[in-house]
Amino acid sequence: MAPAERRDLVLWAAGFIDGEGTISLKYDRTHNIWRPFVAAAQVQTEPLHRLKDLFHGSVSSHGGGTNAPVWQWRVQDTRAITVIKELRPFLVCKKRQAELMMEFAKIHRSGTRWSPFTDGERKLRESYVKAFKALNSVSGESWQIIDSNNPTVIQSEMRFLEGV
Repeated sequence: MAPAERRDLVLWAAGFIDGEGTISLKYDRTHNIWRPFVAAAQVQTEPLHRLKDLFHGSVSSHGGGTNAPVWQWRVQDTRAITVIKELRPFLVCKKRQAELMMEFAKIHRSGTRWSPFTDGERKLRESYVKAFKALNSVSGESWQIIDSNNPTVIQSEMRFLEGV
């Protein structure tokens, strides 16, 4: 794929993710960790397969009851971080989530039962989860990320409707 063609698709993907996507953390109960993920869902599969062709990941059905099935494209872990690195300059509505994801990427590592997170690491990750929940909510909750090794607030923000 030519660089100009890829750039056009990345611009399209940023708009699609801004409108139909999710940038957040998902809890993995099997490994007891929070994983970065990027997803988009809708009833039409064509745009989701376009995302898969562009960024890899998977497309799967999530039922739909009596309506048409809802399909979801999804990437997680380092692949999600790679996607956000490429989309971030072009995101508008989800720019804060993308920036938060890049901050989370600095501390992300996979914990296992042989190498569990310390209490401080777990609390830091939980503060990121709260920040994502606040950013993705309509209520405009406040949030802050606190590093237990450094008791000062690293980042604090109140979600407001800006320019809307």
